[in-house]
Amino acid sequence: MAASAEHEHVHFAKGTVFQPDHVSVDEDKPNDVVVHLGFLQINHVYEVKCDIHSSLQGEVTADTQSGGHFVAVENVEKCQDSDESCKKRVQHTLTLHVTPRLEGRFFYHFLLCGLDLQGCAQRRRVSVEAKVFGKHQGTPLLKDRVRLLRRLTDESDTATE
Repeated sequence: MAASAEHEHVHFAKGTVFQPDHVSVDEDKPNDVVVHLGFLQINHVYEVKCDIHSSLQGEVTADTQSGGHFVAVENVEKCQDSDESCKKRVQHTLTLHVTPRLEGRFFYHFLLCGLDLQGCAQRRRVSVEAKVFGKHQGTPLLKDRVRLLRRLTDESDTATE
């Protein structure tokens, strides 16, 4: 009896810098950033750090939405760069806490808000994507700058009387 195997493929947009051990950041569009986290596990809390480039200056804040998957933006830090050619685009390091609650495709987005060089309000959409394993589907190998903080307790794990 022959078993047929279905293959799943992961596709990255043109311009994505793919490094198997690192969080991939796609900044191909001017106001959109896609952060690919790789594989995560359901009901676990992860800390993720990623670097993005932006024309946002001064204080940059995150405007998040609520949803079934949870992402908390813990910190947006401007990286100092001594190179004069980088004045128009600033590097920011984002620190996120990611808690996937459903298995399958994880997708969440939020806005970074700040001012451009002319002092006008600007927004940049940041999308966070991952593939989430279910409870008994193995332990994913985490990429660099993705760190497991804790596992959430599941009601089915505790004995009920």
